[in-house]
Amino acid sequence: MGVPAPGKPSPARARLHGGPILAVYPEGVWYGGVTPELLERIVVEHLDDGRPVMEAVFHELDPSGRT
Repeated sequence: MGVPAPGKPSPARARLHGGPILAVYPEGVWYGGVTPELLERIVVEHLDDGRPVMEAVFHELDPSGRT
């Protein structure tokens, strides 16, 4: 795994400023700023219904599994 170029977004950098975070796999969807209310939405909409809560997603892996 390479090191991102300066200024390029990465899950590690976002984790420092957007916490708490939640990652859902195998989809590779990362949520930032997760509150108890948002967690409830993620469980119901994403985990139960298969629809990511797009307004809270800050990173998604590409289909190859890379960042």
